[in-house]
Amino acid sequence: APLLVALLPVTLGAPTPLPRAPGDGVVRLRSDTFAAFWAYDDDGNQVEAPDFTGFTKETVTLEADVGVAPHLTLDAALPVVVAEERGASFGDADVGGIFTVLETPVTLAIAADIKVPLYVGHPSILGRDPVDHKTAIGDGQTDVTGAALFVAALPYDGAMDLYAGYRFRGGVVSDAIVGGGRIGLWTFERRFFWSFVLDTVVPLPATPGATVGAGDAAFGPKVSVRLVDGWFL
Repeated sequence: APLLVALLPVTLGAPTPLPRAPGDGVVRLRSDTFAAFWAYDDDGNQVEAPDFTGFTKETVTLEADVGVAPHLTLDAALPVVVAEERGASFGDADVGGIFTVLETPVTLAIAADIKVPLYVGHPSILGRDPVDHKTAIGDGQTDVTGAALFVAALPYDGAMDLYAGYRFRGGVVSDAIVGGGRIGLWTFERRFFWSFVLDTVVPLPATPGATVGAGDAAFGPKVSVRLVDGWFL
């Protein structure tokens, strides 16, 4: 089975957009640094090859979320990714929404998003371009993901979230089950969010004429920094 190196999580940002009242919204500029400690291959074996030295990505994202109806928040994100051996490039644009089912004492919600790559690359979730083997900006595919979200505040300004859902993959690649979460702590007046992130992709059997997509599991630290906040509406 091929080696699987972690990609920057795209299903959830940091922090997860909060449910907003209709007409209430915010524009935010955020910086994320993600580093993987380990990865698993398709057979569930931990990657321990000599050439596996870890994986990091720096991402600056312009994002916005706005309440459009009771319990319904729409959000959009435009990232610029700085990847090893490739410099800076636009990443995967993301547009979606979150419908809140329960807000207290924890938040339960249903989310859906559409991810569109804004770069030229060969479809791959291995973290490396299959042609030149340089670090991949992303998986190079258009996906639609629906997921259930669980978000909770923790003592000492901590927070956690969990997600599980289904990913419809574009092209001739099989769909997948996705899941994971993170736990972390806010510091410096809630400008820095220090967290550990787990993301998994479990491929499903391919339909006739399609190819089974690779799966992966990744765990590592992530630091998110709110650079600029701006309210509107």
